Amino acid sequence: MELGKWRPVAGVLIIGYFLLTVIAPLLVLLYTSLLKFYAPPSKDTFKSMTLDNYRALAHTADAITALKNSLILGLASATLVMAFMAVAAWIVVRSRIRGRKILDGLAFLPLVVPGLVMGLALSFVYLRSPIPIYGTLFILLISYCTRYLPYGMRYSVTSMQQIANELEESALVDGCGTFGALRRVMLHAVRPGIVTVGLFAFLAAWNEFFAALILLNSSDKFTLPLAVVAMRGRNFGAIDYPTLQSGVVFMAVPCLILFLVLQRSYVRGFMSGALRG
Repeated sequence: MELGKWRPVAGVLIIGYFLLTVIAPLLVLLYTSLLKFYAPPSKDTFKSMTLDNYRALAHTADAITALKNSLILGLASATLVMAFMAVAAWIVVRSRIRGRKILDGLAFLPLVVPGLVMGLALSFVYLRSPIPIYGTLFILLISYCTRYLPYGMRYSVTSMQQIANELEESALVDGCGTFGALRRVMLHAVRPGIVTVGLFAFLAAWNEFFAALILLNSSDKFTLPLAVVAMRGRNFGAIDYPTLQSGVVFMAVPCLILFLVLQRSYVRGFMSGALRG
């Protein structure tokens, strides 16, 4: 669509929308987290800014434990989803196994079931299971991997569809076996798409709240979102907004750093996934 003389106006509106919906809320979070108590912006308020909230948070055992739990779940979810979906996408796109399209369909079943219903179903099943995993990080890992399978499958399949068949055929002619061609050629060629899958799974697991709320029953297993929410009730119902906001900023910074580091691969993988679908 040609905007003509309205192009500068459209650009200003888009930038303004981005500033109001993304940058402004982040600045308010950062501003509040640097105060001892909430106060409107003023010269004296800016002079009183301190990092005491972050120091207190860093010395809180629950926050450190929640950080470790979130890192474990995020990294494990990203690794498992990347590995399983890379192999599953190769089976669907490249192999000649009968019924391989069924695998593609099965991977999208979690989209049909709402996340809350899936969490309740998992809790119902594993409460009656002889394997004592309810209330542990392992059941949360199962929930995360199940929920993110459709997205990982779509990114992986569409990325693998962009790779010419001749690359794999050349590897087979040169003496690579089937899985050797997958490991040495295909995975390298679709790396941006696989990185996109891992980044999406990590960020989604890092920020997930409701599944953890349903499936965890012990504070020593809390993830960061649960730990931040638990801060609200520590002062006999009085909400310490600066400390709460410092916890939110503490959650957001690792995600922002990870996205900036992997931004190029993420964009390439996202665009390759948009070419076919």
